[in-house]
Amino acid sequence: MASTIDDHSADDHTCSLACFDAAVSECRSDLSEHPDASPERALLLKALAFSLRRRFGQSQQLVDLDEAADLCRQSLTMLPSDHPFCPSLLSQWGFTLHARFHHSRNGIDINEALVHHREALELLPDGHPQQLVVLQNIVDTLVCEHRPPLEAFELDEAVALSRTIVELSPSNKDSHHHLGQLLLRRFQDSRQQKDFDEAVGVHRTLEILCLDDSEGFDILNTVAATLSDIFDNTGEHDTRDLDNAIILLQEAMESLLPTDPDRDDAAHELATALSSRFHYSGNDSFLDEAIQLQEGILSATPHPPGLRSKFRFFAAQEWAEFADANGHESALEAYGIAIGFLPRIAMLGLDLSSRQHVLTAVVDGVARDATACAIREGNFERAVEFIEEGRAIFWSQALQLRAPLDHLRSEAPELVEQLQVISNRLEQESLRGVSKAAPMPHDAARAVEEQSRELLRLNDQWLACLEKVRTIKGCESFLLPKKYSDLRLAAVHGPVVILNATKSRRDALILRTPETDVLHVPLVLLTRDAEQQLVKMRSLLSGAYPRSRGDRGMRFKVPAVDPETIIKRGLAILWTTVVEPIIQALDLKKSASPPRIWWCPSGSFNSFPIHAAGIYDHCEGQCVSDYVISSYIPTLTTLLGRSPPNVDSFKMLIVIQPHSKNHEPIPYATEELRRIEKIVDNDVLVRYGIQDAPALVSDVLSAIPTATILHFACHGVQVSAEPARQGYQAVKSNPLNSALVLEDGPLKLTEIMELSLKNKSLVFLSACQTAAGDETLPDESMHLSATMLFAGFQGVVGTLWSIDDRDGPEVAEAFYRHLFSSSQPSQGSQVVPNTAEAARALHLAVRKLREKEPSFMRWVPFIHLGF
Repeated sequence: MASTIDDHSADDHTCSLACFDAAVSECRSDLSEHPDASPERALLLKALAFSLRRRFGQSQQLVDLDEAADLCRQSLTMLPSDHPFCPSLLSQWGFTLHARFHHSRNGIDINEALVHHREALELLPDGHPQQLVVLQNIVDTLVCEHRPPLEAFELDEAVALSRTIVELSPSNKDSHHHLGQLLLRRFQDSRQQKDFDEAVGVHRTLEILCLDDSEGFDILNTVAATLSDIFDNTGEHDTRDLDNAIILLQEAMESLLPTDPDRDDAAHELATALSSRFHYSGNDSFLDEAIQLQEGILSATPHPPGLRSKFRFFAAQEWAEFADANGHESALEAYGIAIGFLPRIAMLGLDLSSRQHVLTAVVDGVARDATACAIREGNFERAVEFIEEGRAIFWSQALQLRAPLDHLRSEAPELVEQLQVISNRLEQESLRGVSKAAPMPHDAARAVEEQSRELLRLNDQWLACLEKVRTIKGCESFLLPKKYSDLRLAAVHGPVVILNATKSRRDALILRTPETDVLHVPLVLLTRDAEQQLVKMRSLLSGAYPRSRGDRGMRFKVPAVDPETIIKRGLAILWTTVVEPIIQALDLKKSASPPRIWWCPSGSFNSFPIHAAGIYDHCEGQCVSDYVISSYIPTLTTLLGRSPPNVDSFKMLIVIQPHSKNHEPIPYATEELRRIEKIVDNDVLVRYGIQDAPALVSDVLSAIPTATILHFACHGVQVSAEPARQGYQAVKSNPLNSALVLEDGPLKLTEIMELSLKNKSLVFLSACQTAAGDETLPDESMHLSATMLFAGFQGVVGTLWSIDDRDGPEVAEAFYRHLFSSSQPSQGSQVVPNTAEAARALHLAVRKLREKEPSFMRWVPFIHLGF
């Protein structure tokens, strides 16, 4: 076993996942023969960590990096500090943390990686053959992507270390390239001419070193990158440097076989250089060639297989953005390809934390940009398809696993059986979160590892089955994204308004009826300044107030400005810039019995209380509720394929939790139950949270499938995807851990997701923040209310932020009085409520509360979602 520090393998892309699995298994087998702490076991742990980190390049499973990092730590505890393997182990630990940082964006990882690389350097004597490698590791970690901007002293250190590297290896081309890059970076910050002059000198030296070189692509690409950087980092923009870079990159392309895994990288670099050349010349030939290269990347067989979808997605995204920015006709095609890759890179074969990372750090915003591009082109139907296909990826995938298969049974019964088995197993496995938050025993790690492998295999089998189904006549579009011809049916009961916001524009697309064309309303009054005012209002609403229903008297952290004034101003801006133009476009009038409307917001619009927009300065003001009854939907599909709820055996489940550990008491939850009991027949009520029936998670989960209507009066907890901090440690958070707080603990979102409920009517979540989305996942609707829609309920009453405990009984009583007053007899003498009236019932209940308690914080939080 060699003690090399630079353990990157250039051949990783040629190895299959099975090859890496075999290597990991072999390492584990060797470890089982050395159970006690010893130098031999330490070296075996190092080998296993190395194999796990290499496998991660193929598997993209964070569990591999988590275990690899822990193994490095364990191994070092078994070796004396002067052991010759310690520098290698420290660097390997640093490599592993660096790799994990690129996926987690956890700053602790990259800072710790730097510490370990420095420790490795301290252990090496001057002149050690690995000293250059460790010096470069420190430089790479200092300047790595996604790290916070470098302080001046850090950049100075990186430059000084790179100079040392060049001095120690004057013929090393990579060392010259890295130094040149850093000098240009410092020149860009400091504008010191000496840095630029030195960078140019380094580049010229590199050109000389590369003359008649036989190393091919790597050398040509290095010189071309340097030339491009010199061009980009100077005010003069001498296009000769860029032209030289293009020539070298073209030579690099010619030096590679069509099957060479580096060819796509060369094509990408050349496309970038050509894009810059077009920008400064306006010559369309550069633009066309750049786009042709991106198209070629997407038509080629990508490498390595484990990363192909992500690589191709980025290629399509860059093509789309460049074509869009320059008005090229291929922009819509490129966006369509990019969006088509979204389910593949956030695939069900990844654990929850990995999928969460992809949805936050990789794909967010692509669908909105694509929609804006289609709107700009006047292709409104394609815009609707884009926004539907490119958001709520998590829920769309989950719903696919529950797709009805009865219509296929006569055509392919064996395939249907196979699909049902795979989908059931895949749904169970895909809801798990396997990435380890703490070290685990090797037996447990092996079990988790096999779980990850099984999930990937299931995902491959699922995709293969779908391809088979699509070969059957009449099933060619099975579980493919819906076309506008299907999506337009979402407007069968009333207009649906899609709200889209990007950096360049803000628009509304209105589906008025299934028969009419999409109506486009450009929201030109919603300027960046106006949007900032709305963001300020949203921040105040979500952050300045208590997050607990039990708190009394809404308290602000910073009372410098009257909060009601800020909210009033924000709601007025929302009215004049967003809602009023839509109301006018629909030619709606004030009404005592207004029609319904469905809001389908995306991006930043998810954070704004559209339903409460209005002018509240005087008695004759106007607001949304004067014209329409508002409901929200996460996607258009929410309104499609609805079946009438089964009311033959109507039951209403009420769960209250007045007292919860670590939460403020909510005594009015009991009053809420008492008022509902006065309205609803005792024979159809099932209660939990009372003396004889505590609200235990297991009991409530068992009762939910039997209920037609659910009502929860308890605390709600919304968990963000942002890393939470415990002391000095950053801990991965998961919005799927959002929960309703019951007697013996949280009823988590994931537990609700596992329920498969068909044709259920309504859920009333009289809890805090049950419809508050995660701002890091704006288009994924990761909140409790959306979960209830996914689980099978057709309508949900939720809250955008915390509510006052006293308001729960008031709103619930008014809501159910209207709902049951519009009820009709079912079988026998049983009376069931007309849940299609839920949105109107909430509209009236909130209006009554508003008349009694005009404070915005008291009535604005309540919203209706779904049908």
